[in-house]
Amino acid sequence: MGRSTRIAFGSCSKTTLPQPLWDVLTEFSANGEASGAHPFPEAFIWAGDAVYADKRRTSVSWVGQKSFVPTTESNLKAQYALQVQHAGYANFLKELTEKRNGSLAGVWDDHDYGINDGDKNFILKEKSKSAFLDFIGESLSSVRRTRIGGLYDSMLLANGKIRIILLDVRYSRSSWDECRSAHPDTCTMSMLGPLQWKWFEDLIASPPTPKLKLNIVISGMTALQNRHYIFGGRIRVGEAWGGMPSEQNRLFSLLANATSPSMILSGDIHTAEISSVDCVAGSRDAGRIYEFTSSGMTHSWLQQMHLSHGGRFISNIMWRFYQSIFPQPYQHKWFGER
Repeated sequence: MGRSTRIAFGSCSKTTLPQPLWDVLTEFSANGEASGAHPFPEAFIWAGDAVYADKRRTSVSWVGQKSFVPTTESNLKAQYALQVQHAGYANFLKELTEKRNGSLAGVWDDHDYGINDGDKNFILKEKSKSAFLDFIGESLSSVRRTRIGGLYDSMLLANGKIRIILLDVRYSRSSWDECRSAHPDTCTMSMLGPLQWKWFEDLIASPPTPKLKLNIVISGMTALQNRHYIFGGRIRVGEAWGGMPSEQNRLFSLLANATSPSMILSGDIHTAEISSVDCVAGSRDAGRIYEFTSSGMTHSWLQQMHLSHGGRFISNIMWRFYQSIFPQPYQHKWFGER
């Protein structure tokens, strides 16, 4: 039996909160490797929100005002510097990259992009792109620095058996406001932009290497869920590929027709989920696509609401109503929490 491969991934980490998971991950991985139970991860992959560079307004003065303030270039760099200097994170990266020749990779989501729910219109996106690539240690000669349309990329792990496909759902993504007056089923928005879509489709269509056994797609935004529109598609609750049904179907179709099976890793929502969808390619059963969504690394959906007693009471009622429509089975700090 061949040696197994482990890949670690995570999302939603605030520099202002404790980060105990790095020490846990390092110790668990090292002990498992020493005992022969499992190998140290071959890579750690950020699935978005590695830092929170934008800031939430303390108050909203008028209806329609955005609840977050975009980051500045200096604050973005400062947040990345704080994360890199975190002792637990630095120690894990040393164990991963220096002692075991592992890889650090990833994509951003909105808060490390620089603005909540950010899209192609973010004015600092080029500077943000450079800052993110510096953060994950991309070389100055990396094609990701000059690639047009985002910081998307692919890489091979497990001696060519696993292909990681890093999708950028921010840099070229259409604004949700482009279809504010239209039902999402009739709206023609783009999640990836034309250049990234072509790159992605060409990559999947290219003849696979003889060793390739699995595609792992990384998306900062959840891909399988459709719950983010309610009341006939007129009200958006959060973000997901399901907010652009034509783009979501395009993703499913592409992965269903891929030569090698595919799965998705995502972040963003501060709750852990395992989702699946059965795909059909023409008259052929194309199998099932699984999506594993990371819980927040430093906080959960419920923990981030610092409200008064009255606010907590009202939010609890609203959350129970939301749960009755879109059940969320796990909302605590991290999956497997004791």
